[in-house]
Amino acid sequence: MNSTDLDFFELYLTDFLQSDFPELLRKLSSSEIKTLLTVRASNATTAFENARREGLTVMAAQEVAIHSLVKGLDFSIYNFLHDTLEKEFKQIFETLTQQQRLVPILLSFCAPLNDFILQYEIDDTPTKQIRYSLIVNTLSQALAKVV
Repeated sequence: MNSTDLDFFELYLTDFLQSDFPELLRKLSSSEIKTLLTVRASNATTAFENARREGLTVMAAQEVAIHSLVKGLDFSIYNFLHDTLEKEFKQIFETLTQQQRLVPILLSFCAPLNDFILQYEIDDTPTKQIRYSLIVNTLSQALAKVV
């Protein structure tokens, strides 16, 4: 593959991280982001090439490469908050979206709620719903301060 193919994977991952993992990008320095993009794009390129050598179609090989590109990026605190806000606070969600304040507000909630949300995500017990209710309540209180 040539360097423009590598650019495709870097661009794809950049877009994916910006839309689904902005909290991760916020934590990393520019050089760490570049390294992340370069290493993962290189791995995706290798996965694509290997898949093609094994006889997979271009589309199937691209699917293998994309899977390799985003491996380990399964759960986003930002996306969880985004989806929860949209589901539980639809009117506020729409208002913040219209005012273009949604992203910065959600990003400001990521760090304080990180551990709490991760505990919710891994909970497979009957207390999971209680954890969700506590997250919604905490989110409600935080929104009251900024809206």
